Amino acid sequence: MKNETCPRCQGPAVRLTQTGELSCARQCNETPVARQQRLELHRLTAELARAVAGAMPKGVVFALVVAEAPRGSMAYVSTADRGSMRHLLRELLDKMETEQPS
Repeated sequence: MKNETCPRCQGPAVRLTQTGELSCARQCNETPVARQQRLELHRLTAELARAVAGAMPKGVVFALVVAEAPRGSMAYVSTADRGSMRHLLRELLDKMETEQPS
């Protein structure tokens, strides 16, 4: 994975798959309205995660990704440490990419 840099603040950025645009990890070009929408999405995601965590047996981890369609804000939460979840998500993506469509 190539390390991308935000042209505005020189911070870390990611290239959006759908549009090819760069998205600043620091949200440096975020409008006040977009910030409020993102923070509300984060709040809702945390609320959902608490509900899911309460239903999971001990030792089971999960990740929850919530996004506004088609290309709005995105929120992510996980009950595993970052390294373990990155490994699990990469494994999931590899499986999804090799499976035959149904």
